[in-house]
Amino acid sequence: MAEAQIRRALDSDAEAISGLIVQALRFSNAQDYPPDVIDRVAGNFDAAGVRKLMASREVFVALYGARVVATASLADDVVRSVFVLPEMQGRGLGKALMKHVERVARDAGVHR
Repeated sequence: MAEAQIRRALDSDAEAISGLIVQALRFSNAQDYPPDVIDRVAGNFDAAGVRKLMASREVFVALYGARVVATASLADDVVRSVFVLPEMQGRGLGKALMKHVERVARDAGVHR
């Protein structure tokens, strides 16, 4: 797989971020949580919810071509989320996003 491009999320990415988070929750996380928990969590990640989060933390996306395929967010010194589209899991996108988030945090003076 060609290397993904990682950048700060744009407001125009909110729909795609929402879609990938909900897919990851319903496919990957559904194996570990009951349906009512998945439904409740997914409800927080509609496009409006994603935009709200983007206003309160740094959100990044990984692009494969022009497609948003993964996302991660950083709130001060805490990684708040990492999600990868189910069909793109296992290709190192989550690891690449974490390295990027760690670099951003280090550059901001976070040491742990």
